[in-house]
Amino acid sequence: MELKVDMLPEFVAFCDQEKTTAEAVLRGFMRDVLTVYAGKQEPSDTPIGVVQAYAWSYVVRVTNPERCFQAGDRAGRCRPVARCRATNTAV
Repeated sequence: MELKVDMLPEFVAFCDQEKTTAEAVLRGFMRDVLTVYAGKQEPSDTPIGVVQAYAWSYVVRVTNPERCFQAGDRAGRCRPVARCRATNTAV
């Protein structure tokens, strides 16, 4: 499947600065999410495991926001209320 996405200019500029492409960054994100989904993630105390947990937690926040956040404190900030089953990290 091919998907056309209008990239934020700031994201493209960031990728250029880092000498990569938006496509490479998004493909890496997708690989991390699918690795966790398949239950093959690295241990959460490794750098790769941390990155995979962040990718997975983003997907959980987008797909299940009601499970992940509740009303914030007096300052109006949201705080996490769920843990990722795959990585046991707060999401």
